[in-house]
Amino acid sequence: MAELDNCIWDGDGHFDMTAYSSGPPTLGQIVSFLHMVDSSAEQARVTLHLSSEGRRNTGAVLAGAVLVLARGKSAEAAWAQIVCGGQPPSADPKTAWDRFQRPFEKEGVDTTASSLTVLDCLAGLEAGRNLNWMAEYKTFDVASWRLLRQKFDATWIIPNEILAMGHPWTTAQNPRFPGLLDCCEPSQKPSGKPVLMRAESLDSATKNRNFLDLPSGTSPRRIRSRASSGASFNSSGSEAANRPAYLAPEAVEPQILAAGDVDVSQSSNYVEYLHRKDIGKVMRLNHSFECPEQCESTAKFREFGLTYEEFGFNDGDVPSKQLARNFVTACRKAVEESGKGVAVHCIAGLGRTGVMVGAYAVTRYSINGKAFHGWCRLCRPGSVQTGRQEVFLRHLKPPSNLILKVLCGGHMAMQNISSMGSVESASSRCTVSL
Repeated sequence: MAELDNCIWDGDGHFDMTAYSSGPPTLGQIVSFLHMVDSSAEQARVTLHLSSEGRRNTGAVLAGAVLVLARGKSAEAAWAQIVCGGQPPSADPKTAWDRFQRPFEKEGVDTTASSLTVLDCLAGLEAGRNLNWMAEYKTFDVASWRLLRQKFDATWIIPNEILAMGHPWTTAQNPRFPGLLDCCEPSQKPSGKPVLMRAESLDSATKNRNFLDLPSGTSPRRIRSRASSGASFNSSGSEAANRPAYLAPEAVEPQILAAGDVDVSQSSNYVEYLHRKDIGKVMRLNHSFECPEQCESTAKFREFGLTYEEFGFNDGDVPSKQLARNFVTACRKAVEESGKGVAVHCIAGLGRTGVMVGAYAVTRYSINGKAFHGWCRLCRPGSVQTGRQEVFLRHLKPPSNLILKVLCGGHMAMQNISSMGSVESASSRCTVSL
């Protein structure tokens, strides 16, 4: 089998990651690994060996991704098969091998009860599969996904709906991609789609009252989906027919994650790319004093029809309940009423951005907070940076218990574990045969 190299986040040129190598594999690395497994499986039976050393959690995510994305298993069933082949993780979160350290923490720092786990990552992949955020890994364009992060420091967390990105002003200082804020004249706006129009300002989020079940215990109210509650995304495979449905709007299509997203390479600046992707609003989560120069990029965006809304709170912290409600309402208003996507950023586009997008995803798509923690961390490495942010996100609950049935209903899939391959026990390593 070909070599995948080290499965760690290299920062994509925006951060110095030489001292940090404790995170899970990225979405691009997972897809590359799946392609390698598929190629090798055409020639012989594939057996994955998970080391008992420090990177065992990374291997478990890769092996689990094969079971979830390529074999159609649930996250719970995949995790059960992995654990069956080796020693279960310790009950002590400080020593449990299945946990990942927080982003930007150096090796050796203890994990905690709120740390990301292998099961969280697998649950995120399952949700991405079922919600059509990543419907087919075989057509996932790793090169375009990576270029989008290198060039614009951006990632589609929810395809065609929510784009998370670093602050445009700081990203534009990257000498590798000059001119990201050099836009054309207003009379020469990019063609191909209607000119972005300025939307009406939101009236303190009281017109459309959406409530989150936040850690303090606020009672949630159901947010209506554009699709019926029984909408599902079926794929081939014996278990796909029995897969429970997510509350997924019909409008979500896996276009951005499909092969050949040429808009990334063909866009020479921010405005052109956002226009190509039909993004009409930018949500800013940082305070103005954190980046005094941001008025320049803001003016350029507004000149071309993009509207801004401010939801600032402190770096490394979590939003108030009211601020989170206002943000979710504003995003839903932008997506549902105008039919356009939303770009969200703070300074790095990782901590505050991951938390707020998580609040939106939990209420709109009934994804579990822990599962979104996994998805966001794989999709946009470095997301959700502090302990407070981890606890906040992981305690978010969807407005119905449907997702709990989906993520915890792995018993149906587990009945077919034996048909997927053998599992061998080893004292020094875990072996999963596919």
